Amino acid sequence: MTSIHEPDPRFLENLEWQLTSAKRRRESFGGPRDDFKKRRTIKMIGIIACSVLTGVMATATTTHFEAVAQGKLLLAQAEIRLQLADTQIKYFADELADIRNKVKLGLIRVEEGDRAAGHLNRLGIQREKLVLDLEEIEASHQSPRNDLSAPLVGGRDYVTSRLELDVKSLQTDVVQVEAEAKRTGDLSKAGLVSPEEGDAPRLELNRLAAAMNELYRKIDLRARFLRGEISAEGVEFLALSAETEKKVKRAEMYLAQVQAEYTAAEHRHQLGLISTGDMERTRLALQTAAAELKLANLEMQFLSQQTHK
Repeated sequence: MTSIHEPDPRFLENLEWQLTSAKRRRESFGGPRDDFKKRRTIKMIGIIACSVLTGVMATATTTHFEAVAQGKLLLAQAEIRLQLADTQIKYFADELADIRNKVKLGLIRVEEGDRAAGHLNRLGIQREKLVLDLEEIEASHQSPRNDLSAPLVGGRDYVTSRLELDVKSLQTDVVQVEAEAKRTGDLSKAGLVSPEEGDAPRLELNRLAAAMNELYRKIDLRARFLRGEISAEGVEFLALSAETEKKVKRAEMYLAQVQAEYTAAEHRHQLGLISTGDMERTRLALQTAAAELKLANLEMQFLSQQTHK
């Protein structure tokens, strides 16, 4: 008999047999060996990687085809607009020729011919802008951009080119309004038109001058951006400030015009030449113009506060 602290020899022999059997069972029916596990892991990683790459390639291909389709759509739209412009130019060119013949015969006034000529000139300038749009779409396959921070497209500055055409269009308007101002001035001196009618061309010239200055300012900001003197965010903020300043000036000029009309209407109302309803409409127009100027000034004040933050 053995001591209670010493294991029985038969127990030890049976325990060794059980451990050996368990090891054989693990080797025969147990989990995969380490080298097999590694090969299976590598295979799974490869399958996952291929799936991810296939998805990325499919997404990229879809995006590419969508961009191409969008470019073709934009190009087709630009071509249609250009064709429509050509049709309009041909129509108004024929109409201008007819108007000039009537002017020579004394059937219509000279200013009618001047207005028709100015309209045809503006259509021609608009066509030039459409050509620029078409060329930019062909180069970028994207919609034309007019923001001052837009990049060059194929080395060309389409933004400045369009702004210069806008200047050209305004110059056409100035020539036409100056001619009208001269005619109206002569008629006003002869007492054939009211002072308000004589002031209308002058006010329009002021508006055109302000618009022209705004375009020149945008062209300058665009040049400074392209030279790297202003950041994209900076040039857009300055453009917004300039636009707001123009809005204030336009509101000021409109208010001055309405105030003059209100004063004249008030005088005619006292003489009984216009009804009380007409007088009230003029007063409402004056209040509306004053409110628009107040809103424009508030917008300018807000931008000024953002600048000093």
